[in-house]
Amino acid sequence: MTALSDRTIDLLVRDRTRFGAGAIDGLAAVIREIGGGPDARAFIVSDPGVVAAGVTATVAGILAEDGMDTTVFGAVEPNPGMRVVERGGTELRAFGIDDVIVVAVGGGSTMDTAKALSLYATNDVGV
Repeated sequence: MTALSDRTIDLLVRDRTRFGAGAIDGLAAVIREIGGGPDARAFIVSDPGVVAAGVTATVAGILAEDGMDTTVFGAVEPNPGMRVVERGGTELRAFGIDDVIVVAVGGGSTMDTAKALSLYATNDVGV
C-alpha cells in the first residue's frame, strides 16, 4: 500500500451551485453549458422531503420543457452511508451515463451523495 503523502492527486471540480429566487430558470442552459450538450439528460438527486414537497417534480418539469430526459433518485438520507451511494450509482448506471449531468436538489447530504454516486457509477467500484 502506498502512503497518500507519496502520491499526487489532481482534482478538477466542475461543480456549480446556485441559490435564490429564480435560480432554477436557467438550469437547462447551465446543464448544456457544463457538458451536457444538445442531447443532455439529467439525473436528479434529492431526499424524500424535497421530493414530497414537489421541488424535484418542478425541476424535472422545467428540464422536460427544454426537451431533456430526466429521472429522480430521491432516497438520500441524512448523513448517508455507502448503501445509498451504491443504490444511487446503480440507478445512474441503469439510466445511462452518456450525456448525463447529475443535478443535486437539496442540502449538504444531497450534494455529497450526488458527487459520490456519480463517481461510483462511472468507475468499476462494486461492479
